[in-house]
Amino acid sequence: MGVWIDEYQKNNINIIRLFNEFVQRNQATKELFCLVVSQQKPKAYPLATAKRANTVSDGKIFKIGDAANLTDPLTGEGIANAILSGLYVTQAINMSTSPELASENWQRLYQLYFEPDLDAALQIKSFRKFSFINKLLIWLMNRNKPLAEQVTYTFAGLIPYKRLLP
Repeated sequence: MGVWIDEYQKNNINIIRLFNEFVQRNQATKELFCLVVSQQKPKAYPLATAKRANTVSDGKIFKIGDAANLTDPLTGEGIANAILSGLYVTQAINMSTSPELASENWQRLYQLYFEPDLDAALQIKSFRKFSFINKLLIWLMNRNKPLAEQVTYTFAGLIPYKRLLP
């Protein structure tokens, strides 16, 4: 595996080098490239992943998606939960007679539909920080096809995390 990665990295470095040479030699491309591509160093921000005892509303403010810490703590996926949270906030508002009640309803919907699975994902994440757990899981998956399928489907988002735990 390491040899393949080394070759892959070498190929990528060569492609980047060739591309940079092409841009430097072609004035029109160089001018266009400077207008289109940012020359600034990219910035990275941490994902707002799930957390325990999460509050998704604060008065008249209803948090959804990553603002509500709904990003999957294991895969980093967040689009599905962002869309679902928008739908549930709409439901909370529609079933309420005041902003305060809507806030309480959104918190209840979060606790019902998101919290159990996100808590299970956080528990799985806490197990995975030990390398022997990862090795044990791989060993078990190699010997038990139904388990391997369940783990695969879980990480693909087709089965809830809470179904992996006893």
